[in-house]
Amino acid sequence: PRSTLFPYTTLFRSWAFSTEHFDEAQKIIFIILDKLSPDEEKEISDYVFHALNSSLGKTITALIYLALRIARVKGIKEEIKWSTEIKSKYDEILEKRIMEAFTLLGRYLPSLYYFDKEWVKGKIESLDSEMGSNYWEAFMGGYLSIGKLYENSYNLLRSHYEYGIGYDFKQKHNGEHLVQHIAIAYLRGQESIENLGSLFRRIMDSWI
Repeated sequence: PRSTLFPYTTLFRSWAFSTEHFDEAQKIIFIILDKLSPDEEKEISDYVFHALNSSLGKTITALIYLALRIARVKGIKEEIKWSTEIKSKYDEILEKRIMEAFTLLGRYLPSLYYFDKEWVKGKIESLDSEMGSNYWEAFMGGYLSIGKLYENSYNLLRSHYEYGIGYDFKQKHNGEHLVQHIAIAYLRGQESIENLGSLFRRIMDSWI
């Protein structure tokens, strides 16, 4: 459905510049990303708020919106729907351990999955070793802020849901949203109360 591929459709109205400016827009975003430095001294209590309001976060968001607009306008049909240059730039900012890149990886996971399924799967697998770190919490905070549970995302992130059940998130609502996701998965038949290994069963047992 259209909402799955482009969940931020209303935002494209302000991005309705001509296709002839795509390359220029990409160059400007790349230059800004290269010039900006993360505020490593700042303690971040709300990763999503920080990512949506910091200069780095806004620029990374602009990069994702640009990739979405290019894919939409050009009607790309290939399995991989974003350019090598944009994908490499996102890899670069993740490798630099920029916190906003992890938060926005989670927040825009459905769109990034639409761009490149294997890339997203690889990033999720790489986050297995980050569980419990600030980077993992930033990613999960971004993901849980989406407000909608996608079936394929749940399957990909099941181990992260499992770890998150007993995790003390900085933002209490992230733990609540995680439980809500698992409950929705149960209603969809992805979890079972009879199965002792079920995440839904684990939550129910913890409440007894």
